[in-house]
Amino acid sequence: MPLEVLSGMCAGGAQVIITNPLEIVKIRLQMQGEAARVAAAAGEPAPVTKNALQIVRHLGLSGLYRGGERAKRASFEEDENMSHN
Repeated sequence: MPLEVLSGMCAGGAQVIITNPLEIVKIRLQMQGEAARVAAAAGEPAPVTKNALQIVRHLGLSGLYRGGERAKRASFEEDENMSHN
């Protein structure tokens, strides 16, 4: 049983380490698209957009992992609950 818990924790941690930065960049790109759509509908010029690499450079490493601690904690709690079933 402890090996299953450890495996779940490792999987959850790896998921947060890999997917959190990708999700942050994806959300930023989606927000830019929505802002451009709203501006176009209002007849205003579209705001300047950034590509994924520019977003990563702007946020830096710490910005890409902002909120990751909560995700790790939630993943751990989910794995712990699954191990009790």
